[in-house]
Amino acid sequence: MSIETRSFQSSKEAMKFLEALALGSNEFIFRGQPKSTDKLSTTLHRLAGIHSDEQVKDLLRRFEIALANIGIVPFQKASRLDWLEYARHYGVPLPVIDFTYSPYVALFFAFNLMESKATHDLDSFVCVLALNTLALSKGWAKATQKAWTNNDYYRFKTADDTLFEAGFTANTLQLIPFPGKRNRRMMRQIGLLLYDTLDYPSLGFTDIESFIESIEEEELVPTLYKVYIHKQCAHSVFERLELMNLTGSHLFLDERGAAMDVINSYFYNSRVYFRDLDNQ
Repeated sequence: MSIETRSFQSSKEAMKFLEALALGSNEFIFRGQPKSTDKLSTTLHRLAGIHSDEQVKDLLRRFEIALANIGIVPFQKASRLDWLEYARHYGVPLPVIDFTYSPYVALFFAFNLMESKATHDLDSFVCVLALNTLALSKGWAKATQKAWTNNDYYRFKTADDTLFEAGFTANTLQLIPFPGKRNRRMMRQIGLLLYDTLDYPSLGFTDIESFIESIEEEELVPTLYKVYIHKQCAHSVFERLELMNLTGSHLFLDERGAAMDVINSYFYNSRVYFRDLDNQ
């Protein structure tokens, strides 16, 4: 029951289901994955399988040095949390997983940069993950043999700049519910992070997904939904998202996002254009 799958051949039906989760009484967050076979895990866990305070600090320091070498100094003064979310959004492998409060943003990332041949692949679906944060908090408390209270959930879903003052703590599962004020791109994406440094082998699991599979919910709502949507829905998904102004340009605020829109426009008839005033 802890992981439930749903499959859709219709973008309209998929959106209806995801909207119900987003607007329902349970507190779901979302993540779009182009490969439906990918397992939920932090990028650092997939790369190295381990995480330590020294390791994360070294990765962030190397990123800072590489940026300085090309003349980019993103912060004059910043907390470790600022650097963590900034570096993750530019691809540095770290012990966090990107989520969004918006199922529509998750749909964009699920279908974004899909290759034209993808509709003919054996794996014909993208995946949107919907994570029940309340159930995850209860499951983690039970796994550590702790009595769960509403205060525990409040602490789980609340974080501030003091979170990593003593370093990047090990054996921790913590939501980082809002971006820093400097991270405009993450704001546009209505993004949040799940910080995960649990020692899964010592707990008898391989990763967070296998841990979620073990959770026994008190209510008839799974901890994780895997929502599979057929790739042939790309046309209608992109049309609907564009009408909401959810495009690569607006979500990324840079040239990379604009290039995404060019590639994605091959799957639908974009209405985004402008008049050439110079020729009038």
